[in-house]
This record gives sequence, C-alpha cells and structure tokens, in this order.
Amino acid sequence: MTGLHQLICNHQEWLMTRLAQVLEGQPQSAQPRPSASEVLAALSVTLLSGTCVSQEDRVHDYARVLESELAFLGDADVMKQVRQCFRQLVHTRADGDPRQLDYLVMLETLFDRVELALAERQEQRVRSLQQSYVELEQVFQAAGDGLVGVAADFTITRANVVMAGLIGLEPDQVIGGKCYELYPNNDCDTPRCPMVRLAEGADVVEREIRLKCNGSSRWFIATAAPVRDESGNLLGMVESLKDITDRKKVEEELRNYRVLMQKAHDIMLYVDMDGRILDANEAALKAYGYTRKEFLKLTIGDLRLADTEDVYLPQMRQAYERGIVFETVHRRKDGSTFPVEVSSRRVTLEGADALLSIVRDVTTRKLAEQEIRYLSFHDRLTTLYNRTYFEDQLHRAQDEGTVCSIVMGDLNGLKLANDAFGHAAGDALLVETAQILKSSCRSDDVVARIGGDEFGLILFGADEATALSVVRRIRNRCAKSKLQPLKPSIALGVATKSSPEENIFEVFQKAESRMYRRKLLEGSSIRSHFMHSLQQSLQEKSWETEKHTMRLRAIVTRLAKALDLSRAVIDDLALLAALHDIGKIAIPDDILNKPGPLTEEEWTIMKRHPEIGYRIARTSPELVSIAEYILSHHERWDGKGYPRGLVGENIPLPARLLSVADAFDAMTSDRPYRKAMSAQQALAELERNAGTQFDPDVVAAFVEMFHSGLEQELKGDAIAASP
Repeated sequence: MTGLHQLICNHQEWLMTRLAQVLEGQPQSAQPRPSASEVLAALSVTLLSGTCVSQEDRVHDYARVLESELAFLGDADVMKQVRQCFRQLVHTRADGDPRQLDYLVMLETLFDRVELALAERQEQRVRSLQQSYVELEQVFQAAGDGLVGVAADFTITRANVVMAGLIGLEPDQVIGGKCYELYPNNDCDTPRCPMVRLAEGADVVEREIRLKCNGSSRWFIATAAPVRDESGNLLGMVESLKDITDRKKVEEELRNYRVLMQKAHDIMLYVDMDGRILDANEAALKAYGYTRKEFLKLTIGDLRLADTEDVYLPQMRQAYERGIVFETVHRRKDGSTFPVEVSSRRVTLEGADALLSIVRDVTTRKLAEQEIRYLSFHDRLTTLYNRTYFEDQLHRAQDEGTVCSIVMGDLNGLKLANDAFGHAAGDALLVETAQILKSSCRSDDVVARIGGDEFGLILFGADEATALSVVRRIRNRCAKSKLQPLKPSIALGVATKSSPEENIFEVFQKAESRMYRRKLLEGSSIRSHFMHSLQQSLQEKSWETEKHTMRLRAIVTRLAKALDLSRAVIDDLALLAALHDIGKIAIPDDILNKPGPLTEEEWTIMKRHPEIGYRIARTSPELVSIAEYILSHHERWDGKGYPRGLVGENIPLPARLLSVADAFDAMTSDRPYRKAMSAQQALAELERNAGTQFDPDVVAAFVEMFHSGLEQELKGDAIAASP
C-alpha cells in the first residue's frame, strides 16, 4: 500500500486544483494530466481523509469532477473493476470506523451516479453510431456509382442497388457470391487484380474495366480501397464502379476524329482567339512546309499575306460569333503563296473556346475558273477571241464612237481538208490561219474566230488604207505558208467606220457582204488551185507520175470513142483519169509506197482512198460529176471489189473503163515492188480476168483497140493528151 499511498499523495495537489477549476467553471490548466487510475486513487484518498470534504452535499460536486475526468472510460467492465478496487481500499483503511463507513456509502453513491452517467453516455453513443450507420447505409445505397464490399477471400459482403443492377441481380442475391464470378473482367486471376495489388501495399487501385451488363458491353472506372485491421492486415476492399461508357464513346469519337483529321486531304487548323495555332493535321504541315514543332509556334497572321491584319481579325470575330466561309491567299514557309477557301467556326477544345478552320487549297479550282473565263471569251482551238468577245467589242466601239476598220474573213477549203485528210488536218488549217491573222495585226486589235471557218478583225483607229495593208499582209503570209497538204486561203472583206456617228453594225454588215462577194468571185480559181495543189501533192508522195496520168487519159478517151460514148462522158473520163486516185493524198506514205505486200490492217487503210476521193470531189462543183466514178473505180465485175461490192453493170461505165485502162498501164509500168510486164502479157492478164475483175465487153473493146493502133502510139510514147 506504500506505493499506492505515495501515488495518491503525489497527485492530491493536482486533484484539488482541478476540482476547484471545475467547480468555478474554469478551463483545464496546462499542468500535465495524470492517468485515470491516478485520478481515482487520489479522489478516493481525498474522500477517505476528509481533506476537502466536510459535508455530504459535496458528493454532487465530486461526481461532476469524476464524470468529467473519467468520461472516456466507457467500458462498463473496467468501471466495475475500478469500483471493486476502491471498495477493498476503503475496507482496508476503515478498520470499522463508522465515519469511514459513511464515506464508503458516499463513495458508493458517487460511483452509482458516475456509472449511471456513463451508461447514459454509452447509450447515447450507441444511438449515434446506429444513426450514423443508417445514414451511411442510405449514402451507400443512394450512390450513383456501383459500390461493393469484398472480403479478402473475394466474397462479396455488401453491394448497393446500382452494383446489383449492373450485375443483373437483386442486392441480396449478390452478397455471398465471388466477385470474379459475378462481375468477371480481364484483371481477374492476374497480377493486376486489385485485391492482389492492395495486399502488396497499394493505397488505392484504379483501373478501367469492361463488363457485360444486361447483355451489353459497358466501360467502368473501378476504384478499390483497402479495409485493414489495427495491425494493417488486409481484411478486404471496398470497390466503386463508375460507368464511363459515354465518355469512352466520346473519346473513341475524338480518336476517330483525330484520325480523320490527320488523314483528311483538306488542311485543318485549331486556332485560339489570339490567333495562335493550337493544332494542325498532316495535310497542313505538308501544304505549308513546316514541321509540327515549327507550325505550333506560328499565328494565323504568319500564314496570311503581310498587312492583312485589319482583314483577318474581323474574320476571326465573325467565325467566333456565327461561323464564316471566305477566300484568301496563304503563304508557305518558302514564301510562295496559294489561294485557299477557309471555313471557320467556334468549337470547344480541351474546355476552352477555339476556332476550327478547314482550309482547302483551291489552286486547281482557280485555274479552272480562269480557264472558264478565258474560254468564255476565247476560241479553244485557235486561242483567238470568240464571237461573244467580238460582239462585246462591237458594242463598245459603238458606245464610245470609236473610229475603226472591220475585216471579215472566210477560210477556203476547210471542208475539203476535213473530208480529205480528217479533222486534224482541218484543225491545223484553222490554227495556221489564226496565227497568220494575229501576226498581221497590232497587239491591241481584236482578232476573233466568229464561226466554223469565219474570222473577224476590229482594227481600232485604223482607216481604210491601213486596213487594206493588213489584208495584203494576210494574203502574202498565206501564200508563203509551209502548211501541207493545203495552204491557207481566205476570202477577205473590209469596211471602215470613219466617223463617230456611223453605226458599227452597218459597217460590220458591209465588211461581211464584201467578203462573200470576194469569195464568190474567187471561188472557181480557188477550187482549181486546191485541186492542182492536191494533184501535185499526190504525185510528190507516190510513184504515180504525170506521164502515167497522160497515158491513162489517152487510153480512156480512145476507148470511150471506140465505144461511141458522148462528149460529156469523154470529158468526165479525162478528168477521172487525172483525179481517180486523189483520195490517196490522205494515205500515209509508208503504206502508199511500201515495196512489199500490205498487211491486213494496212490494206484496210489503203482501201479507204476511193471514199476519201469521193468526199474531195463532192466539195467542188467542177468535180461533182465524177465523184461517183471515183468511188467506184475499184469495184469488180463479179462483186468482189470495194468499197460497196457492186456487181456487173451496177458499176458506172466510166469506172469500168478506167479500171481496165489503169490495170493495163499499171502492169506495163515499173513499180517499186516489181518490174513491168510486156503489153502481150498484160493483154493476156486482162482477158484472163474478163468476167471476174473486168467488164468482158470493155476488155474485148480494149484488146481490139490496142491491136488497131494504140500499141504503136504507146510504143512511140505518142500520147495524145486531148481527144
């Protein structure tokens, strides 16, 4: 008891001081506080010794002190042990003293009151805990995310309604099941399992998982926190599942958008409201020539032309307010520029406002527009101005009262060129003529193609003498042209507007009328010139000579007389002898003069020359009468000829006569691929093919004529050119 007595004595002063503070309502002093057992011991000794207790009513005050100092002793068993200890202490010290027994009664009363107070406090604490549990349970069940408690053996101990709904069960059906069975995911039974990671010491485990929920796949953020005992041993975990499916969809859309943005052919730029470039796709880097690092240091002003800030800043404001589409010019890293179309509007980028600008390089479109504008006033083939521009300039000259001269021209031989040599030759003739017209005029004169083969010139400020000098230059240059097979030839008419008051359209009509009159006057000589040029070109490109033509004409005219044909037929035969092969002018030289046999394809081309000759003859009034004969001069009596396969007398007689005469002269003349036959051999060949290739009556007449004097004429080269 000595030790206990000493303990009591040591803390008696503290007890008295604290008692006075409590009774006077003062706060606790900063003096070190003794333990509960020390306080109880000191109080009991004080009561027993009567040091500060003289009246029984002070029991209430001591109870307040004891209750205040020992309120933390909520354990009833501890309180019972302390009470029993004090009973033994009092009985030991009382020694049967009635006064001490009174104090024992007071002490019992004191402990009764303290125990009652502590019991009430404990009951209040239990009620508070129960209320907290109810509130926590309500929070647990009302949480918008799935919540689940899992023991260390993976058994589910608690689950809220949301979690149960995700699994597709009722909450009471979830409890007791294994987490890896009720909501399996890819982390189960792997080192990534949250229970495994928490057991290894992790404070919190957060991950994204994908679960099958009511038949559909959904994404969640799963956050697991540990439940440990006082020693730190893992008892289990509480895991929350937050549905992020919508967010994942948005992220996927953003990723897809990012891929589309990077793969897009158009330039895509994100720009903040200060004009700084925030992001750009690969098309932008390629178009402007920057690296990504360089590009993201630029502003939109760096892409625009200098001194355009007063333009693009208002455009940015409009794009922010309601969107905008406009055209401008952008600048590359190397300083070169290109036209663009910009579509810009406000978007949200990482929570902040920005402008998304889709920039399209419109160089190709601009070039096309330029070409369209060009073609709207120009002829595509010749590059001269077209009729629309020509008429606009006439109106301008009329409105301004401009003095000028008008020259109208009509190209000769275009149809002949197209029919004989194809449209490529006709186009070449038009282009050559256009170049001659343009080179003969001044740079500010209007030179236009106003129709298929018609041209118009407006010579501003030119009087009639000046206009006539232009006409002479045009004719001289046409004559000097090297174009083959037909040189340009154009009929020209001139009229002058010599005063502002004159009507330009009357001047135009006058020039056009004079052109047509000139064409009519020159028509015959022009056609003769063309025919002569074609015939000369044919002789230059083939083995046929002028002597062949003269011999052939002599033979057919003698034969026609022998058959007593009319003078008109004899004249046609003379012309036919000269021009029957005119269609060969359009046959390529390598086929026409090939020394060996022709291939099937080459022969097909060669057989086109009667049709070409027919079309050429149809273009000239002087040759229309022999056009049908030209077309038929390779037909055979048996119908195996070309191009139409005519039989017998369906073949025009002049064509049958020419066929015999041409065959005889061909057989008796040297060719690049063979030597000439004798006249007798040729006659025998004609007689052998009479009735198949040749008209038998014509062959018979020819053989008879040959023996009656033609042979001597041919031997002496006495070729009578005229009948």
